[in-house]
Amino acid sequence: MDGKLLKEIGCKGYGKEQFNNPFGITIDENTGKVYVADLKNHRIQVLNRDYSFSHSFGKKGKELKQFMQPNGTALDSQGNVFVTDTFNHRIQKFSQSGQYISYFGSEGPGPGQLKLPEKIVINNDYIYVTEHLNARVSVFTTEGKFVQCFGKQSSEGGLVWPRGLTFDKDGSLYVCDFRSHCIFKY
Repeated sequence: MDGKLLKEIGCKGYGKEQFNNPFGITIDENTGKVYVADLKNHRIQVLNRDYSFSHSFGKKGKELKQFMQPNGTALDSQGNVFVTDTFNHRIQKFSQSGQYISYFGSEGPGPGQLKLPEKIVINNDYIYVTEHLNARVSVFTTEGKFVQCFGKQSSEGGLVWPRGLTFDKDGSLYVCDFRSHCIFKY
């Protein structure tokens, strides 16, 4: 990788291969399909390996299969697509073709509840989600069962506005915190 631009995909707009604030992106290593959280178009756009339009799913709304500013995408080991439905305070699960499967989470600060979930990553079939207003990372199984949450700000420090997250090869989780201007390693 030498930093040379190889391809520019899409432009601002509302149609196929057009985006209005693309925010999250995931590539299926098996199929080469690209899943893009198209934030202000309230949908997920799916591109083929050659970056041509495959299909999209979702539209603006509060019902199931609808989104209010989807922010992040992730794939599990079965190829299911998980989407952080940020302003509906939930995670929605879809098949690769965009067929709705299930959802989990509801608005609130309690265990298994979410407040503005943003970024999502899956590691060993556990889902890790950053939450803006709960200032934490919540962990679920790929079936949507709550496991734990951590990182909430306390007298010893902690997360204020967690945004990005990733795992290293040793299984450590790194979380970028926008407000505290630092990276947390777990």
